[in-house]
Amino acid sequence: GQVEAGRLKVLVTLSPERLEGPLAGVPTAAESGLDVTWVTWRGFYVPPDISEEEYQEWVRVLDRVGRSEAWAEARRTNRLQPFFMVGDEFSDFVHAQVRDFQAMSREIGLIR
Repeated sequence: GQVEAGRLKVLVTLSPERLEGPLAGVPTAAESGLDVTWVTWRGFYVPPDISEEEYQEWVRVLDRVGRSEAWAEARRTNRLQPFFMVGDEFSDFVHAQVRDFQAMSREIGLIR
C-alpha cells in the first residue's frame, strides 16, 4: 500500500487502541491529545418481525463465527481490526452511532 511504499505517513489512528501490524508504531488520536475515536463496523441485520427464537439463533451463530479461528484469520488477512459485538450490545452501539451522526450532522448544518 501507499504507507508501506513510503508515499504516505500516518500521523494518528482513530482507533481506541494502537493497531497491530504495519501501523503498530503510530499513536492513537487520544495519545496525541485529540478526543476522537472512529471504528469501521459491519453488521448483520434481520427483519423487525423476526421471532425472538430466530433472533437468538442468529445471535448464537454470529457469536460462534465471530469467535472462530477462521474469522480471526480472515480479519488478519484483510487487516481488519478487532471489533466484535452481537445481539443487544451491537444494537445499542448502532443506535448510539446513529444518534451521534445525527447530532453531528445537525451541528454542521447537514440536517435540520
